[in-house]
Amino acid sequence: MFSHYKTDDLVKQRMKLMPEFECYPIWIADAEGIHHTISIDSLLITSALKKRLKEWDKQFQSTFNSDYPPDSDFINESERDAYQKEGVEIYQQLVNELGNIFDVYYYPTY
Repeated sequence: MFSHYKTDDLVKQRMKLMPEFECYPIWIADAEGIHHTISIDSLLITSALKKRLKEWDKQFQSTFNSDYPPDSDFINESERDAYQKEGVEIYQQLVNELGNIFDVYYYPTY
């Protein structure tokens, strides 16, 4: 669906960095403003940022409690805080690498 980026001189596409269970953490809005998750590998970003995003998402996915999803969470507050700090840093790097194409937003889960 989003194999390449489409942009014009007036409007940037909207991208969300938003972790979600059993989904990729990157979401791009279509022409109607509906966000769709896309593969990290489909992003035109550095391999280092792809690796960082994958590790960050893997950490989030590991908190999923399939027996009772509302109980999904990090083991403790310090792990959650470190995860959020990493999310902010990834967001900033996405803005640096894609900010000329996308309006990038970060929506923390916790």
